[in-house]
Amino acid sequence: MIRGERIISRTKSSIKNALLELIQEKNYPDITVGEITERGNIGRSTLYKHYKSKADVLVDIHKDMFAHLFSGMSTSESWFSPEPHPELILFFERYQRLGKNPFLLSYKMGSDLDYLISNINSQLTSIIEKRLRNFFDDGDSIIPLPILAQSLSSLYSGLIMSWFTKFQSSDVQEYAINIQKMSRALVFEALGKNAT
Repeated sequence: MIRGERIISRTKSSIKNALLELIQEKNYPDITVGEITERGNIGRSTLYKHYKSKADVLVDIHKDMFAHLFSGMSTSESWFSPEPHPELILFFERYQRLGKNPFLLSYKMGSDLDYLISNINSQLTSIIEKRLRNFFDDGDSIIPLPILAQSLSSLYSGLIMSWFTKFQSSDVQEYAINIQKMSRALVFEALGKNAT
């Protein structure tokens, strides 16, 4: 990473960390851009150089989270494994220790809710599609990869949100196994293989 990129990366990290800290203290709609810049020790114009709004900061936080979550899908075999990848289990374990994850709970998103849901889901779909394209070609799949990625994104986002709101006390390993089974079935079906 060259010097300019390191500076940009540090600045964006400072902004994202500031928002995450503030979210632990108060509801998202009550946080102002001024509070983010003060906590991040940056100027307002610096924040707007990198992000259009605090909602875009939150979307970028989710993008980082999803990139890490899917980093374990590093081979074609990982999509077909009956066992969940370790990052998925670690994701649930981390948030189970913290309790309910306040920045994912939609009732605390205020007027940014629609924008956040749309853009967070778009980021998740994009990350999944990129991971799929690392191992599969469009010609390999009977379902176009963008549609498969959207289906997997819906599966993950729906089940992750359900876990935060309904199933957080359930066994993390078992929940991750169930997500992997459903994900695996979708990929098997898209590639025209038998999921048994």
